[in-house]
Amino acid sequence: MEKLHNDICCIGHATVDRVITPESVHVMPGGTAYYFSSALKTFDVSLSVATSFAQDDSDVFDEYDFKGEGWVIARGRYSHFFENEYSANRDYRKQRVLSQGDPLRLDDISAITASWYHFGPLLAGDISDDLVRWAAKQGKVSLDVQGCIRRVEGVQVVHERWEHADTILPLVTTLKANYEEARLLTGAKRIKDCIRYLEKFGIEEIIITLGSNGAIVHTKGQSHFIPAFFVRSPLDTTGCGDTFMAGYLYSKLKGANCCEAGRFAAAMAALKTHRHGPFVGSPADVQAWCNEVGSIID
Repeated sequence: MEKLHNDICCIGHATVDRVITPESVHVMPGGTAYYFSSALKTFDVSLSVATSFAQDDSDVFDEYDFKGEGWVIARGRYSHFFENEYSANRDYRKQRVLSQGDPLRLDDISAITASWYHFGPLLAGDISDDLVRWAAKQGKVSLDVQGCIRRVEGVQVVHERWEHADTILPLVTTLKANYEEARLLTGAKRIKDCIRYLEKFGIEEIIITLGSNGAIVHTKGQSHFIPAFFVRSPLDTTGCGDTFMAGYLYSKLKGANCCEAGRFAAAMAALKTHRHGPFVGSPADVQAWCNEVGSIID
């Protein structure tokens, strides 16, 4: 197979999602592959995607243009099927897993080369360790730690310590976790202690997201607070973490420092909450909000 080189290769499962809010119920594609790639669809960046879903669900994903020169799709026996139920507070959700797909393996992406490899596992075992080790030899590794500390019992998602953390974290350039994930990953309670624990692995950038309270970006021994953009009436926060990382890596590729990239990512994630499904817009749309002093999105 001919080698494909891109700015970013996103690696993660596409999912079937049932999103339940007090206002509505929507069934739609989801997962890291969907939200990350859709967010960058109109951006001036070259992107490859390695993902997996069941052959029987192909029609669902094809409707949303899950194809292209940079797409590598491993047809599994099953798709990940998530049910996400939100209350009026969109920072919290109840989640059930109705089916689980097959892991992504090195053979699935070995034809792709990229400057950045962004891993977005949703559940433990989604991505093999040798795949991360291979990617670290090709380019920089970005990891959303979410799936590394989650497994399924019945239909419920339960959290646990990541047994492979000591061997995989030293390979990571940029790590993203929300506050609860950071606490579970490190065993620490305070954000500064979580960061101190992660620093020992040599991770260059540590991002801890705080939902509607903003985010912390830690690099070169300094922590920077990134304020959130307040959204008056958010419709759907599913995929905001993937959208944030899409915006962050895009901005870094364009030469931004960590604070500029964090603000761009925060604006992009906030704009995504205006609608069900992924972010739809251009870099200019995001930058327009970055330039707003009030950080309020109507």
